[in-house]
Amino acid sequence: MKGLAEYGYQISYPILETGFLKKGETVGKIPVSVINKAFEMKKNHFSAPFELDIGFLVFKVADIKKPTKENLKNVYKKVWKAYSNYEKSKPVTSGLKNYFRNNIDQFIIPAAYVQKIFIPFADSTLISKIRNNFFQKDELKNILEEYDLQTASNVIYLKKFSNPDHIDEKIAQQINDEEEFGIIKEKDHSVFYHISSYFPEFIPDYDEIKFQIQDLIVSPEPDTNDFRKYYESHIKDFMSPDSLRIGGVFIPFETDSIEISENIAFQYYQDNMNLFYRDRSIRFDYIFQRDERLIEKIYDHLLSGFDFETLQYCFSEDHIYPQNEIFSEKMLSPKIQNAFLETPLNDITEPVNDDNGWFIFRKLEEYPAGIPEFSEIEDIILEKLKLEKAIKNSELKAESIFDSTTYFSNCYRFAEDKYIFRSELINANSEFDKIGSITKYKNELLRLWNNEKYSGIIKTNNGFAVIFLLQKRIAKQLSFEEALPKIKEIFNAKKRFDTANKYTLNLRNKIISGADPDSLLFFFGGWKKEEHLTFESEIPGIEISQQILEDISKRNEGYFSPVIKISDDLLMFYHIERMQKISMEAYVSQKDKFRKHIIEKEFKNWLDEFRSKTEIKTKF
Repeated sequence: MKGLAEYGYQISYPILETGFLKKGETVGKIPVSVINKAFEMKKNHFSAPFELDIGFLVFKVADIKKPTKENLKNVYKKVWKAYSNYEKSKPVTSGLKNYFRNNIDQFIIPAAYVQKIFIPFADSTLISKIRNNFFQKDELKNILEEYDLQTASNVIYLKKFSNPDHIDEKIAQQINDEEEFGIIKEKDHSVFYHISSYFPEFIPDYDEIKFQIQDLIVSPEPDTNDFRKYYESHIKDFMSPDSLRIGGVFIPFETDSIEISENIAFQYYQDNMNLFYRDRSIRFDYIFQRDERLIEKIYDHLLSGFDFETLQYCFSEDHIYPQNEIFSEKMLSPKIQNAFLETPLNDITEPVNDDNGWFIFRKLEEYPAGIPEFSEIEDIILEKLKLEKAIKNSELKAESIFDSTTYFSNCYRFAEDKYIFRSELINANSEFDKIGSITKYKNELLRLWNNEKYSGIIKTNNGFAVIFLLQKRIAKQLSFEEALPKIKEIFNAKKRFDTANKYTLNLRNKIISGADPDSLLFFFGGWKKEEHLTFESEIPGIEISQQILEDISKRNEGYFSPVIKISDDLLMFYHIERMQKISMEAYVSQKDKFRKHIIEKEFKNWLDEFRSKTEIKTKF
């Protein structure tokens, strides 16, 4: 098929076209690896066949669109770093490599070779699977393939030099806190990391640190006395975390082995019929897309006879509405309800614009309001009763183990090996395998002796646990030597802020001198414009909007602010293009009206309060 397509022959298989996609973006259930492959190909070139769940896919790059300012909004941090490195390299552009070669001892640092797995959503079950099977190569490979997870391995610097990737910086910080593996959580994904090798004396590649060498030459490290003074004045900030290693028995809710007879389920149905009342409902599946042009193409494909499931697989984005499940009509918007009213069973609706996107629904079944027949909900009742019994069984097993054990070593006498677990020694505020967060139990656990049992049974979302303290490390005051790496990082952060402030001021001054801000700031996130601001407005992306607006109110048109720090990693400056202020006459007039209004309101409140306290008796 690929060969025929390349030579322009007519093929009998359906040809579908997507909209424009970004690198790393997904469409429908097509793996992100397929999309990323397209970015390595030339226009009109065909790919090798990819095996999907529903068949094989061959694709070509139909068109390539250059990035716009909006597309580049997520790259400004990298551009800013490159720009600041460029500015720093201006004063000294020669001699750095010789300095590196002649002072190699200054560049020997501890480093770690780290394996990383990128998890595109916060799924605690998946994270637990990865933790438990990380050293089982075959199992881990199956997990990576099943969830289409991306991996990476690289060296991470642990001291002196910063890492180019911000996730690597966070990993370095956790490794320095003695966490050899763990999870880094981002807004839209998580990264599982594990140290493969540790290098106490590692020499970085010159090209990777050449811009940081400039700091060593131009900005020598502060005197040790400065570090010590900072330590003494902030000594309470330098504490090691409480760390715990726990073990125990985790009994999950297991429903597979539980049998519930149909008679018991029917009796439950008869005894609890009111629980099963159902509003008028509908069963449907759908294709959801945010791209209006693409949804129109999908609709045309459906009208011409394309398979709904194939189009759904290739193009439908995730949405909170369930697929192919009974759903109350009340939970649907009026637009969607009307679309279903006009659509016969087993037919599709026209595209419906709702909830920031477009839907094409396929109407599968309708259900009137009332109590459904037992046969309709028998499976639901059976699952409910199985789960209730599984919870009870799990609790009874946990109680038996709790009553039979005193120390962790006793667990092997009363529980199967598959239910027994041990954690690593990790920060007590971290998520623990099997049982999740133990913050509620931390204080009591820290008071236990090693191998001693916690005082109660712990219930989680999917089981009960009996836990024991295996090892603890109490938070302690760090010595100056132990705190020194963190103190140096604080000083380096201050230095980075000063550098950023200097270069931001440089950009500001260029704009004041006449440089086009849209062009100058194109790769820095753009020259953002906000209109019609009032004291009630919120400036997008700025938490201190009110303070900024109050400052603006004191200025005049044409004003350029100084560089302002708005968070630990963000600076800003603003320019007032137009401003409309209230005249003095209007201010005085409104001030008098407002004062009169307040006086009348306060008098009314006083009068109401006085009347409520006064008792009046009347005789006729």
